[in-house]
Amino acid sequence: MVKAFKKRAFFIFVVLAIVYKLISFLMENIGAEKVISEYGGEIYLFEGPLGTTKKILEKPPPDPSGGRISGPYFHPFLSPDQNEMVCVDDSCGGPEEYCEELFEYNFKKGQKEPLFKTSSINGHLGSPIWSLDGKFIYFINGLDLFSFELSSGKARKVARVPIDGFELARLQPRFDNFYIRQGKNGKCIYVFAPESNFKKYDIYKFDLNFGLLTKVITGDFGIPSISIGDYNQINCPSGISQVEKVDPEATCALFGSAEGRVIRPTFSKNRRFYFYTVLRDGVFAKHWLGAYDTFFHHEFTMKTFYRSPYSE
Repeated sequence: MVKAFKKRAFFIFVVLAIVYKLISFLMENIGAEKVISEYGGEIYLFEGPLGTTKKILEKPPPDPSGGRISGPYFHPFLSPDQNEMVCVDDSCGGPEEYCEELFEYNFKKGQKEPLFKTSSINGHLGSPIWSLDGKFIYFINGLDLFSFELSSGKARKVARVPIDGFELARLQPRFDNFYIRQGKNGKCIYVFAPESNFKKYDIYKFDLNFGLLTKVITGDFGIPSISIGDYNQINCPSGISQVEKVDPEATCALFGSAEGRVIRPTFSKNRRFYFYTVLRDGVFAKHWLGAYDTFFHHEFTMKTFYRSPYSE
């Protein structure tokens, strides 16, 4: 009798374990999507549904003459067809001239093609995004919003972001928390501009049809106060919920969704999933690539880059 009960209990346990694994797979399977991410100045490509990982750009060692010819790399962003990415080379001028470069990278060819280069140390590139129609790349240079037309190879300044309350120098060196995203309908670009002390933030909206930049909201981060380090991405504090009342599309574009708000999300083709990097420093340090499924309202980890011995 006891043996029969143990066998039945074991069978039920196995069935439940299989069901749990199956549900987890269905909820965390991103299909044929590609995901691009940066960690430690290097670029990684993730491909579903098996979740294969490939490092496509490594940070080169320092140049013997005292500078860096290229790298580290930041702010990768996939093209709409997911065959290419656009990215920022943080130091491409060598020891004589420090500058930053925006480049396009083809996955099949494995080649970099320069698009735009800063002319001095005062020019800082950040947050390149590919337009939904694949015709333009938009990016931040200093406090200016630029567009780059791929067919003509020409870049032009389309707007200047009138940041309130703090100087350009306080956004340097890489503008990792000052970023842009295109709205879901493709008609506008949203700009997220937080103060360096992360107490307040401004959100702007650039209308692509009329070429007008308007302020959506000046908001308060709320409690608890936060400190975001270089290229750190964290869950948004409660104050970001103010945006949902003013412009719901801005919430989805800049923070993923109202229920799972994050900093600097990137989206799958069908926008069911969005992805983000989380860097938690200190004794319990853990750095990982996270994902959020807007259908199941489920958050999961795609890849753990680093975990300290003390983290959970």
